[in-house]
Amino acid sequence: MPTMSWRKGEIIQFLLNKKIPFPELVTDFQQMTKAAMIKLSMQFPVKELIWAFVKEKVSEMNTTGRTARVYDLAKEVIQMVTPKLWESCIKTAIRFEKEFWKRDRMIENSMDEIVSDPKLVITLGSESDSETDISTSEEEV
Repeated sequence: MPTMSWRKGEIIQFLLNKKIPFPELVTDFQQMTKAAMIKLSMQFPVKELIWAFVKEKVSEMNTTGRTARVYDLAKEVIQMVTPKLWESCIKTAIRFEKEFWKRDRMIENSMDEIVSDPKLVITLGSESDSETDISTSEEEV
């Protein structure tokens, strides 16, 4: 699943590979922020969890290491996907989404605190050297 450490192009490629549709009123993923694209990718994790289960089981059962057997194993493992497994994956996906939204709110709140800090001063376009802008108590005397 994409994270904020991914480049925007990598997230877009992920969304395209997963055939995730554009949200309403959006015609191109480039119009979206990374955070919005990550949220969009989080809407489809249940099938990813099922697919991860299938891949893991096939890997465990493929003791010969032969790829020719993978197709038969995949058919066998897909039969193991029960309604109970789907229910478990749905609960896991809901837990992931709640955690994602919790972290998203924490980041937003932290950014609000940083931006609203009255002691934070950012000088833009200054041509002077930072060392010359700092005055010491000795210079003021």
